[in-house]
Amino acid sequence: MGKNWATRQTLLERALDKSDQEAWNHFVNYYKGFIEVVIFKMNIQFHDRDDLVQSVLIKIWNNLANFEIDHDKAKFRTWLSRVTRNTVIDYLRHEKRKDKLFSDVHDEQLDDTRNDSNMNEGEIEQIIEKEWMTHITKLALKNISAKFSHQAIQAFTMSLHNMDISQISDKLGIKENSVYKLRNRVKKHMTAEIKNLRQELEF
Repeated sequence: MGKNWATRQTLLERALDKSDQEAWNHFVNYYKGFIEVVIFKMNIQFHDRDDLVQSVLIKIWNNLANFEIDHDKAKFRTWLSRVTRNTVIDYLRHEKRKDKLFSDVHDEQLDDTRNDSNMNEGEIEQIIEKEWMTHITKLALKNISAKFSHQAIQAFTMSLHNMDISQISDKLGIKENSVYKLRNRVKKHMTAEIKNLRQELEF
């Protein structure tokens, strides 16, 4: 990634320059997956998801300059989540109004994916918090994978899926002591990488 991409704060500052297409592409690379998952979890119909993701990215692009990096106030991740949430809620309300114009009789038959009343603010916030940590964890694992053997990554990921040491040992055909060592080495690096990513992406 190079020295210029050492921290995401630098990336955010560069993304403010709309002429820096490379910075924006990297920005999208780090945050688009999170936006996609949140929209999916909010039960948006499949054929509308891509358009909504693009709508969120466009709003971020147009309003990024309004976000001020201030560690004592709102974090960027909070702002990003709010833009995503509000875009989806606006879409849901628009769809309900549009459908209502055709026939009030069909209101009760509308697909649940278009009913924002089924999901309150607290539920949306829980989705955002959970999916953000999942997003960070996946990024961390991807970033450290090159440092370890495929077997070590397998041992670690199997442990995340609640497989005990003996099961992992049998599955990989290695001694239990080796499983402990491989798992703990990866876990140590994962913990450090997650911490670094949270510092860089949640500023």
